[in-house]
Formats: sequence, structure tokens, C-alpha cells
Amino acid sequence: MGRKKLFLMTIACLLAWAMSQTACSFLEFRQSDEQLTTYFSQKKISTRIVRYPMPEGRTIRYIEAGASDSMPTVVIIHGAPSSLSVANGVLSDTNLLRVAKTVGVDRPGYGYSDYGWAETSISRQAELLAPMLENLKAKSQRRPTILMGVSFGGPIAVYLAAERPDLVDGLILAAPAIEPGAETVYDISYPMRWRLTSWLFPASLVVATDEKFVHKAELTAMLPLWERIKVPVAYIQGEDDEVVNPSNAKFARRMLVNAPSLEITMIPNQKHFLSIPQRKLLVNTAIQMVEKVSLKKK
Repeated sequence: MGRKKLFLMTIACLLAWAMSQTACSFLEFRQSDEQLTTYFSQKKISTRIVRYPMPEGRTIRYIEAGASDSMPTVVIIHGAPSSLSVANGVLSDTNLLRVAKTVGVDRPGYGYSDYGWAETSISRQAELLAPMLENLKAKSQRRPTILMGVSFGGPIAVYLAAERPDLVDGLILAAPAIEPGAETVYDISYPMRWRLTSWLFPASLVVATDEKFVHKAELTAMLPLWERIKVPVAYIQGEDDEVVNPSNAKFARRMLVNAPSLEITMIPNQKHFLSIPQRKLLVNTAIQMVEKVSLKKK
């Protein structure tokens, strides 16, 4: 490692330590139950926050928004580092709530699903989220469920669609990290892996780093599953994505050989983060997917 790189990493560690001393919740990328309830109640949207236990002492938290269970459901699986609250704008969109109930879930290790306790296995993450989908499917009387997988949430949505087709009727992949080896690893990630320096960083960043360093192997192991996906897929990504290589779009087209439809939207001058700048596009895509899969069910 060069001296310049080591120097920059040292400075980054010191900055991380300084930030950690503020105990600022923003650095945790999460909101409490009270903060979520306040946000949605101000918009006059009914919500239900659910926690359910899993083996090994795990707990998963998710939020349901919308008054009716007897509607299709759009479930957002967030990226890294993040939590369900990053998608509040989509979850609370009134146009979307006219056609579906929306659900946001904290992935294992993020938000209030055992914050800081990493689960790097994609298959295990999918297993931990499956009970939520089973419950939602039963409550909606088997109405359509659409998964929106964002960034690192993308492969988990893909895994669920492949392995649990009874629970998934449509897929939306938003800047998904699905192609093995086609994502950026930053120099600052390395100190988050070192025992002597990892404690300096917010736990959500350390969890994201733990995921990133095994992601290529995890995605490679998923390759045989792609042909099992037999639901409509919408793919959205920025052409200037600096985190997940836009080549992922070509990878999706190559792998989704049995999907009945695949619509790819590449956004000019757009970087990786989509939830706020492209909220309207994500909402419209979700509405269109609800309409598509609902017609298929009739």
C-alpha cells in the first residue's frame, strides 16, 4: 500500500472517529418507530410497524403503509448502508397508495433489524425476509406482491423471486448490484475491515462493508437461479452510476431468459442514489407493475 493511500485512510479514520462522537442518528441511516410514525401521521397515512423473531435471536422490523390489506403489495428492500426509511417518499406516495399497500423492511443488520449484526449471505437474508412476505400474502388474500430491490437489496429480491415464486408476482430492480464483480470497492472500505479501526465507523457502514467483501462470491453462487425467474421485471439505473456499474443492465438482459417481460430504463446524468431524485419514476414504475400483474391474475 502506497504512503499516499495510507495517509488518506488515516485521515478518513480520524474523520470517522470525529463523526462517531457526535452520536448523530443520521450517520446510522435509520429512524425509530416514533420518527416513522410521526412522518406518516403528518401525511395522514395509516401505518403498522411489525417486528418478528427469527432463529438465532434475530429480529426483523418492517412497516406497512396504507389502510387496506385487500390490495396488491409493493415491498421495498433497501440497499447499503441504509434502512427502510430511505424510501419514505415512495412508501408514502399517495398515487401509489391508491393502487397498493406499501411495505418497507429493514434488512438484517440495518435500521432496527439487529443494527450492526451483519448477515452477509444473500440466501440467509432472503430466508429472514420470507416470513414477512408470507404474512403479507396471506393478509392480502393472495393478491399480487411486487418486490422493489434497491442496490444491494436487488439480489435479495431476485433470490426470493427465484426460490419463492409463490410469494413474488413482479420485480423492480433499482440500480441493483447483481453482476458478480461489477461494483466499486473504495479505499475507505479497508479500514472498516480492520479490527483496530472498524470501531471508529458507524455500524451501518461496517455491515455494508462486510457484505461488499463477499458479494462477488454470493452473486456468483446465485447464477443458476436466474433462469427460474418467471415474473415481469422492470430495471432502472442511472447512466452515471458510480457505485454499481451500468453493465448490470446488460447482465440482467442476459440472465432473465424466462421472464415474460423486461423493461430497462437507463437515466442520463443520474448517479447511483435513486430514491429521492427519481422518486416519481420509481412510483410510476411500481404503479405500472401493479397494473400489469393484477391483469395477469384476473
